[in-house]
Amino acid sequence: MSHSRSGRLSARALLLAVLLAAGSAPAEELPDLPLDPTLEDILRVAEQRNPGLRAARSEWRAETEAVRISGSFPNPMLSVGTMLSDVETRVGPQKESVALMQRLPWPGTLGLRRESASAAADAAEARYRDDRLALRRDVTVAWLDLYWLGRATELTEKNLNLLANLESVVRAKYRASSASHADLARIQIELGVLEDRVRSLQDRVRPATARMNALLRRAPDAPVPVPERIPDLPAAPAAEDVLAELRSASPRLDEAESRIDGAAAGARLAERGRWPDWTLGLKWIRVGDAIDPTLEDSGKDAVMVDVTVELPIFRGKYSGAVREAQERLAAARSRREGVEDGLAARAEAALFEWRDADRRAELYAGALLPKARESYQATTAAYRTGEGGFLDLIDAQRTLLDLELEHERALTDRGRSAAEIAALTGTERGVEVSR
Repeated sequence: MSHSRSGRLSARALLLAVLLAAGSAPAEELPDLPLDPTLEDILRVAEQRNPGLRAARSEWRAETEAVRISGSFPNPMLSVGTMLSDVETRVGPQKESVALMQRLPWPGTLGLRRESASAAADAAEARYRDDRLALRRDVTVAWLDLYWLGRATELTEKNLNLLANLESVVRAKYRASSASHADLARIQIELGVLEDRVRSLQDRVRPATARMNALLRRAPDAPVPVPERIPDLPAAPAAEDVLAELRSASPRLDEAESRIDGAAAGARLAERGRWPDWTLGLKWIRVGDAIDPTLEDSGKDAVMVDVTVELPIFRGKYSGAVREAQERLAAARSRREGVEDGLAARAEAALFEWRDADRRAELYAGALLPKARESYQATTAAYRTGEGGFLDLIDAQRTLLDLELEHERALTDRGRSAAEIAALTGTERGVEVSR
């Protein structure tokens, strides 16, 4: 393996013990969201309720149980027989027999089987961790989408109110013949456009809520509070740091490594298949009295020990099994390389989105939005005094709204990128808990 799992064994064992204890406890009603949930509240409930994650957890448990039995000896066999007709021997007739047989795999075979099963359990554990991180990412993205819809609706409604107030000004100027009918019609058109945008944003909350509820395994129309704000995130991390985290902690890579370990154990097991299994037997035969009861050893029971050895004379099938196992090992190694390349490409794309969101958020907050607000206030004041044009006012209002929405989109895009990086690298890097 490219990175060792030994440092995580105790933590994994503790986590699995907790999960097994939870699974053996009486069934309880699944938790629901509190009245004012934080993102962490939603994530915790999703982990407890999501059926996909619960399925992955059960598969991990099943593979762990398989490890316990994979290294066990085959069951012994007991044979009991009775003679349909007595078989006369010198010391007397044979009556019944009892035989006990135990199959013994070639030394090291059981250890390899256990190693292969342990690798499968490690792969299942890695899949569970990957599914958990993917669920946390999806929930976080759904939470951010709800936030953006809430903020977009709030900002659009605010601009709609501003435009409505301005419409009354234009109407008054129109009555005083200091504004044209075209100006009044134009601002009423703008009001209609914004009203339609508000309704569209409000309608989008329902499917966004249903998406979140699907992740939480709740009714589609169950209430989910729309977040009022999201926390600030740091600037995008360096690509070298993210790639290092990915190689050392990614569950996808852990699963691929475990697949390699399992295939390597399977290849060694195929090599070991050239050597035969043994069967040891102990047989007891009850003997009746001889015809001449004075004969020495008359009626003495017989005890026999036998050894049975398979004869692996069909060498072709063993060579084929070895080649098959070696090809599976080569496939697992190639697949691991492909997984790492794919994860690295996705990480680079997410980092680009994060850096781009950082740039846009800084540009809008630090330069464009202050200037747009200043321009809108100036053009509004100029129009009220008759010194500014109506089209300039409408353009300033539309520009301000677009920049406000783009700023909020940049903030949510940054959170989405952070959630994607967290899911890829197996870290908890992402949107922090916030109300």
